[in-house]
Amino acid sequence: SFALMGLDRDEFLRNTAKPYAARSPGVFVPASYPALFGVAAGLMSSARDVAEYSIAVDRDMFLRPETKAAAFTNSRTTNGQTIPYGLGWFVQQSGDAKLVWHYGLWTANSSLLVKAPDKGLTFVALANSDGLTNRYNLAGGGLAEFTVIKRRMAHKLPAVLPLTHGALIEPMALSNNT
Repeated sequence: SFALMGLDRDEFLRNTAKPYAARSPGVFVPASYPALFGVAAGLMSSARDVAEYSIAVDRDMFLRPETKAAAFTNSRTTNGQTIPYGLGWFVQQSGDAKLVWHYGLWTANSSLLVKAPDKGLTFVALANSDGLTNRYNLAGGGLAEFTVIKRRMAHKLPAVLPLTHGALIEPMALSNNT
């Protein structure tokens, strides 16, 4: 309930980005956000709030260090094969950097959170369309297609990045010490 949280529903809706759906490269059409909320999707947030959550994870304020270590470690199948997923996080190596990441995709919204824990870097991108993550095989551990993220994280440069579907994202490189 908005009232329970001390928020004004009308003001919240006025400040919410208008939703769009990606139809083809560069073509976005108006859409509607889903009215459902569940464990898999439906939470609305800002990039700043996701960054604050990420900092809490980095500082062990959200998970115990041993729990975070388990979450950020590749799991193994019953026959011993390493898979690109830990406990709720994808885990992969990119050059000398260990990356842990998660993405979201639902009707008219998508998100990407990438962390390089050993380098103290985090990349947060939220979109008011499904165009940020829907064309990539992220469920299969396909972060490698987002090469622009790797370049930006390596140089610690925030920028506005054009994506192939015409959406714009504003990444923030955050240090564990900020």
